[in-house]
Amino acid sequence: MNGVKKPKGQVVVLAATNYKHRIPQAILSRFQKRIDVNLPDSLDRISIAKLQIGKQTTKEMQTELAESDFVLLAEKTEGASGRDIEMLVKNALTIRRTSTKNHSGYWCKDEQKFFVPCFHSCR
Repeated sequence: MNGVKKPKGQVVVLAATNYKHRIPQAILSRFQKRIDVNLPDSLDRISIAKLQIGKQTTKEMQTELAESDFVLLAEKTEGASGRDIEMLVKNALTIRRTSTKNHSGYWCKDEQKFFVPCFHSCR
């Protein structure tokens, strides 16, 4: 890590968590410095989703998402971290890539039009 020099006999700890409320106060008090990073707001979640979709797709695989789809995604992911949105995009694109004629029967849309695993009752 640039700029961090470890004097002899000392330890530098760099940690990150989305669950700081689960860390006991006795442990937190040992850290000299803490930097809190807030969860992304609506516009940030839209930007993260667009960035991740751009990273994950190729020119041959164009997304069919309108701006209103990104706004809906931002509303539905309130309280999600950037990592949560990244995994959501990866999973959604995996479903899209593997959704062939033979396998599309394993996914249904729920009331909110999200893909969910379905069983014989959905087909």
